[in-house]
Amino acid sequence: MDFGQRLLQLLYHHGISQKQLALELKIAPTTLNGYVNNRREPDYKILKEIANFFNVSTDYLLGNQPSVTIEPPALSKHEVWLLHYYRQLNPDQKDAVDDLLKVMQKQKNTK
Repeated sequence: MDFGQRLLQLLYHHGISQKQLALELKIAPTTLNGYVNNRREPDYKILKEIANFFNVSTDYLLGNQPSVTIEPPALSKHEVWLLHYYRQLNPDQKDAVDDLLKVMQKQKNTK
């Protein structure tokens, strides 16, 4: 598996878009896309930032370590609280929350 494939796998498992990661790393989305498609290589600083962001080694990213256990990011206290109360809702209430979140996501994506 090459660098781009490993990066795509990490993005997928963490539920993060290329655009979100590019913002975190303070690089252009086109630059990150170049990494994903193996058209560009990150410099050492960015490589370390990617490894730290996903809690993996640079050896893993570079293919020197065959595999890594990908842990989902830990939930914040607020996320745990939201999940706790969401689970207590009845199906109609959950549908209403889901619909609201979909609307909010669409609004976010149009900005």
